[in-house]
Amino acid sequence: MTGLFISWQHLLLPCARLTSRLWKDLLIRVLSLTLPTLLEHMPALAQATEGMADEVKTAYSLLAVKYVAGRLKDLCLHIDLYASDAA
Repeated sequence: MTGLFISWQHLLLPCARLTSRLWKDLLIRVLSLTLPTLLEHMPALAQATEGMADEVKTAYSLLAVKYVAGRLKDLCLHIDLYASDAA
């Protein structure tokens, strides 16, 4: 019974790493390609997203990821405020 549990742990760890890597790659793609295109009328915000993509690429610690997550939340707020002002 214990051997089966250990086997599942060994199977889940690579899966978690793969999932984490996929999400990281997706976030980098959104920050470096999609958002700058959508924000081309707001150059400062478009540049900010590209800078965040570089930070995500080099974020290997939880602290670095939390920092980028906070910046991303701020970016979303700025986009929302800009959209409200434009409406």
